[in-house]
Order: sequence, then structure tokens, then C-alpha cells
Amino acid sequence: MIFSAFFDESALNPHEDEAMIFGGFLGHLEEWRRASDAWDGCLHESPSIDYFSHKQANALEEQFWKFSRIAADEKIKSLAQVIAQFRLQGFTVSVPYSWFLNRDTKATKGMMGARPYDWGFLTATSGVLQWMRKLKVEYTVDFVFDKRNELRACIDTYYEMRQSGVIENMANAGKCQPGDDRQLAALQMADLLAWEFFNLKRTATPSESWALIAGARPVVHLPCTPPTLVPETFEIQKLAADVQASAQRLLKRIYGDKEKSLDLLRDVAELQQERADFDLRLKRLTGAYEAQPDWYKWMAAARKVRGLAGDDSESQE
Repeated sequence: MIFSAFFDESALNPHEDEAMIFGGFLGHLEEWRRASDAWDGCLHESPSIDYFSHKQANALEEQFWKFSRIAADEKIKSLAQVIAQFRLQGFTVSVPYSWFLNRDTKATKGMMGARPYDWGFLTATSGVLQWMRKLKVEYTVDFVFDKRNELRACIDTYYEMRQSGVIENMANAGKCQPGDDRQLAALQMADLLAWEFFNLKRTATPSESWALIAGARPVVHLPCTPPTLVPETFEIQKLAADVQASAQRLLKRIYGDKEKSLDLLRDVAELQQERADFDLRLKRLTGAYEAQPDWYKWMAAARKVRGLAGDDSESQE
């Protein structure tokens, strides 16, 4: 049996929002076909729109520019009623931005696991696969996420985890790909759920649309819990960037400005102490990671996937 899970996200401003929100639905392919047809029919009922966007509905712009607030809310409620008619299991994820306060954006640029989106993605995929374990038949779950720049690295990691064979539940993981929420009804449904969950967290009062969806089938909230080592890793990365910047400034003073002073000697000594502190913290952090269960097993599998199996430096047990 082939199932598909579609996810979209909301609350994307870390300066205004407490957490990034993911919302999505899981369903069998046949159910998705029926639900998508019904969704399309509801979209084109008067007052008609071509696609649903919670951002546009909230601002009464683009697709909703002719709508009043009351009419827009009624349209959202009608779409929620469509979702409630079908066997689609809802999931939500919230990733607190506070966990990433010490992240150095330059030091972690392009690094998988350094962004809130990464942990939302990992929680959504692993959570759905964990939830599906109760199914007693052969099945595969494909995933589709609304396209974003961060998604490419996440998809690469997803396939690497699947190929490694050491991650629980990944044997049932199927394809993972980006999608266009203006074209895919399932992503528009996910968009609606993510927005409604965001409002529920903000106001603590369920809207009529949320009540319709959750009343038909309780929405599963997947807890997002990055390893405790993640915040310390961010601190180490920031410290490394600080040490590098200090070294560059000293090199400019020595070779560019030709400075010769006691202050320079003291600053060089201070840099050496910063580097020693960094080396000590890095050694402790590396040891903590290596003490985790199956660390060497995972690293050996990951190196094999990357075509580095000939290098057995990580093959200890």
C-alpha cells in the first residue's frame, strides 16, 4: 500500500513568532484523489478562488482581494469541511526558535541541522513513519513538502538516512520531493492546517475550522526534541568563528599594519588561550557525540552511502 504525506509550514519569522509550525496530512493515494477533487470543487464554488493560501486569506489579498473578512472565514470553513469528509490523518510540529538563539548564521550556513526548518522536517518525516508502525501490512510512505531553499539539504539527508539502513522505520520511507502549493490541493490543505494550529497556539481558542478538522479525526502533534548536544554544538561553531575572526584581525595588525607593541603581544597570548579553550570544548563535545548509542555504526553507514567506505577511520565498534 502506498501512502503520501504532504506538509507545509507557517510562522516563519523568528523575530515575531515563538516557533516554526509544520502542518500536514497523511492519506492513501485513492483517498487523496477523492479529497483533491472535492477540494477543487470547493475552491471554485462562489465566491471562487484558484487556490488556497492562508497568508492571502489572512491579509485579504490576491486570491482573497474581493472577500470580506466574514466571507474569507466562511471559505476557510468550507474547505475545512472538505478535509473532514475524508480519511486524512493530520499532523503538526512546532520548533521553538529559542533553541537556535546562539547559532552563528555564517558558521552554520548550509549545515543540515542548524536551522529550525531542518528539525521540523526531520520530526515530520520520522514522526509519520513512527505513527505508521501500527499498520500490519506492507506499506510505503512518500513525502511532499512545499518547496523552500532549505528543503534540498533535508531531502539529501532523508535519502542518506534511508540508504544507511541503521535508522529505525526508514525501511518504509518512500520518495521525498518538493511541491508547489499553488498546484497541489494536498499542500493547500497542509497550509490550512499549519495556519489553524498556529492560531490555536497563539489564542488557545480553537477556531470553527480547527474544530471541524480535529473533530473528524484527532490531529497528532509530533514533539520536536533535538538532541541536548545541539545547543552546545551551536556555541562551539560560534566560538570557532570568533577565534577565526580574532586571528584575522591580529594577522592584519602584524603583517598589514606592521604593529609592534605590548598590546599586540597580550592579544596574541589571549588568542592562544581562546584557541586552547576551543580545542578543549570541541574535544569534550566530540567525546559526547561518540558516546551516543550506535555512533560508529551510523558513521560507517553514512560514509558507505557517500562512497567513502574505503576509509575505515570511523569503523570502530
